[in-house]
Amino acid sequence: MKRVLQILKIIQLFIFLPFEISNGSKRRAYMRIKKMMVAANLL
Repeated sequence: MKRVLQILKIIQLFIFLPFEISNGSKRRAYMRIKKMMVAANLL
């Protein structure tokens, strides 16, 4: 169950990333990608 929630969170990040980048907050988007990578490594 926990694994499913993590996967959903990663999918959510992928969905929201284009909006983050288009808003001009590339640094925040980069931090999000780093967090996403860490989350992916936990799977």
